[in-house]
Amino acid sequence: MDYFKMYKDIWELHKKYIDKVDSRDDEIWKSIIVEANELTKKYNNCKFIKNLVMAELEEFERLHHERTK
Repeated sequence: MDYFKMYKDIWELHKKYIDKVDSRDDEIWKSIIVEANELTKKYNNCKFIKNLVMAELEEFERLHHERTK
């Protein structure tokens, strides 16, 4: 497993969407899910990448709720 590459890919996902998570646009959220799924497939659905992706998605959701109150 190339942990550095996995962290880099998660960081890229984070940078791409962190400023968009306050959006109510469903297309943004669909894009996030599609890219998250692509990442898990890229690394053969290994548990480590799944956990990283889920942590990022949970953070996006937390921020969305915080910013759109």
